[in-house]
Parts: sequence; C-alpha cells; structure tokens
Amino acid sequence: MKREHESIKAGLFVLAGIVLTGVVVFVLSDLDKLFEKRQEVKVYYGLGDGLLGLKEGASVTLGGQPIGQVVRITDKVE
Repeated sequence: MKREHESIKAGLFVLAGIVLTGVVVFVLSDLDKLFEKRQEVKVYYGLGDGLLGLKEGASVTLGGQPIGQVVRITDKVE
C-alpha cells in the first residue's frame, strides 16, 4: 500500500511539473502575436530620399499609429 502511495505522489509531482512548464511557456510567450495577421511589405528607396537615419527595428507608422517595424535594410534590390 505504501508503494502505491509513493507512485501516486510521483505521478502528481510529474503532472504538476508539466502543468508548471505549460504555465511558464504561456506567461513568457507573446500569444497575442502568435495569432496576429502579418504581412510582409518591401519598400525600395534611393539613398537620395533621406534614408541615412533609418535603422533596423525602427517603428513604422501609418497615420501616426504604429503598425510594424523595420526588419531588414539592404543596399541592393533582392
């Protein structure tokens, strides 16, 4: 009988660990962005248009509202 109780305790301990792991993953992940609609937009500008201060990670706005960020800047057309 004692052995059966130890098995139940071990099973509950493992189950609690699995639940705790799930809670940690849920808290640390950004689930809002997981289901958010995404769209990649490529924009081509010449350096003469004044893009010298543009950096990766910079906020992109539309009508004053943030809608995304700059992911990559390259010096050639892909």
